[in-house]
Amino acid sequence: MVTTQPRRVEQDSAPEGLDVSALLEENARLRHIMSDLHDTNKRLADQRKAMLHILVDYEQDRRRLARQTERLDNARRALLHILQDVHHSNQRLENSRKAMIHIMGDLRHTEEALRRARDELEQRVRERTAELTQANERLRWEMAERQQAEAQLRHQQEILFQHEKLAAMGSLLASVAHELQNPLSIVMVQAELLWEEIQQGPMAEQTQAITQSAERCARIVRNFLTLARQHPPERQWVDLNHVVQEAVELLTYALQVDTIEVALQLAPDLPMCAADHHQLHQVVINLVTNAHQALREVPYPRRLTFTTCTDAARTHIVLEVADTGPGIRPELQDRIFEPFFTTKPLGVGTGLGLPLCRGIVEGHEGTIHVQSQPGQGTVFRIELPVGDEPIAEPAAPAAVLAPALAQAKAILVVDDEPRIASALAHLLRRSGYVVDTAANGRLALDKLQERTYDLILCDLRMPELDGAGLYRELEACYPQLRRRVIFLTGDTLSSEAREFLETAGVARLSKPFRTAEVRRAVHQALQAF
Repeated sequence: MVTTQPRRVEQDSAPEGLDVSALLEENARLRHIMSDLHDTNKRLADQRKAMLHILVDYEQDRRRLARQTERLDNARRALLHILQDVHHSNQRLENSRKAMIHIMGDLRHTEEALRRARDELEQRVRERTAELTQANERLRWEMAERQQAEAQLRHQQEILFQHEKLAAMGSLLASVAHELQNPLSIVMVQAELLWEEIQQGPMAEQTQAITQSAERCARIVRNFLTLARQHPPERQWVDLNHVVQEAVELLTYALQVDTIEVALQLAPDLPMCAADHHQLHQVVINLVTNAHQALREVPYPRRLTFTTCTDAARTHIVLEVADTGPGIRPELQDRIFEPFFTTKPLGVGTGLGLPLCRGIVEGHEGTIHVQSQPGQGTVFRIELPVGDEPIAEPAAPAAVLAPALAQAKAILVVDDEPRIASALAHLLRRSGYVVDTAANGRLALDKLQERTYDLILCDLRMPELDGAGLYRELEACYPQLRRRVIFLTGDTLSSEAREFLETAGVARLSKPFRTAEVRRAVHQALQAF
C-alpha cells in the first residue's frame, strides 16, 4: 500500500501553488484503495455469513467480528472525506489496515480454537462410542446369559412337570392295579384248581387258556406297578442274549409277514446281569413292537438289528436295537418317554411302551437313550450294570404236605373279599388242611377264642380291624401266633404297609398269586415250626 505524505502548505501561500495533478493521482489511488477495501469488506461479509452457519457455538466471536466489520464500515465512510484531508485519510487507512491485521489474527485464533474443539469433540465421540460398544457387548452377554438361564429354567420346569405327571400317573396306575389284584387272584386260583380237577378232561385246554390269560393280566398289573416304580424287580442272574432271542422268537412270525429282516449281533462272552427276566423281556418286546410299527412306513428293504456288548471296563452290558425306519424328528426325541405321548394314530398306540421301558431300565439302575435322524432310522441304546453280588435263584416249588400230616394243621384265612377267602379255603382243603375263614380282624379274634390255629393267612387291608391291628392283638393276647402269620397284600405301594411288614418280619404273599405260591408259602411256614 502506498502512503502519501501530505504536503506542508504555508498559511499565507497562494492557491495557485497547489499541484492539482498530484492530487488527482492521489485521488485515483485512493479510489483504487477504496475499491480494494470495498472488495475486502464484501469478502469479509461473505466469510462472516459463512461463519454464522459454521460457528454457531462461537456466537461471541461472531459478534466481535461484526464489531470489527462495523469499524471497517466506519473507515470506509471516513475515506469519503480523504479528499478534504489526505493526512487524516492516510491515518485512518493505516488504522484500518492495523484493524484488519488484528481481525485476521482473531480469525486465525478462532479457526484454531474451532479445530481444537472439533478434535476434542471427535475424541469424545470416539471414547463415548467405545464405551457404548463395550456396554453393548456386556448387554448382549448379559442377555445371552439371561436367555440361557431362562432356557435352563424352562427345561427344569418341564422336567419337574414330567416328574409330577409321572407321579400322578403312577398313583393312578397303582390304584387300578390294586383294584385288579383281588379279582385276578380269584381267577388264577380258581382256574388252577379247576385244571387240577379235570386235568386231561375235555375242558383242560380251555382251563389252561384261562390260566394263561390270567397270568398275562397279572404280568400287565406288574408292568403297571413297574411303570409307577412301586414294584421291586425280582432279581436273578439273567442272560441278556437269551432274553433277546426269546423276544425275537415270540415276534418272528409278525416280523416275517411284513418282510422285516432280523439280524442278531450278540456277543458270545456277554456277562450275566442281575435283573428281572420278565421285565427285561417286556422291554425288548416293547422296543421290537415300536420298531415293527415304524418299519411298516418305509419301503423294502426293512432291517432290525440287535447288538449286545460290554463297555470298556466291562461294568455294564449294552443292548442296541436299531431299525431302518423313518426316524424320529429331533423335537420329538425328548418327549417319546413321556407317559401317554404317542405319534401313532388313535387306537394304535397308548404312549406307555417307552415310559414302561424307562421305568424298568432305571429300576435296574440302568439308562436308556435314543439316537435318530429323520430318514436314517432309530437306535435305542440300553446300558445295565453287571451284578457283582450273588443273586438268589428262585426257590424250587415245595412239595405239598402229605395228607396225613396236613390234616393235623388248622389254618385261618382272614380276608374281606369273600371269593378270595373261599378260593384259598378250597385250595388248602384240597391239600388236606382244616380251614376256617373270617371277613376281618375282629371276627378272626372271635375265631381264636373258639379254637387255636397253626397258621393264619391274613389280608393287610380290611374294614373294622385290619391286618396290622390283628397282628398287634396277636402280640398282646396270642404271642405264640405272631410268627405264624402270612400276610396277603396288594398294597406294597403304601409306605405304612411296607414299614409295618418290614418291622413285623413275617412272611407275605403278594396278590395276584398262584396256587403253587400259596402251597409253597404255607408249607415253608408250617415247616419252620
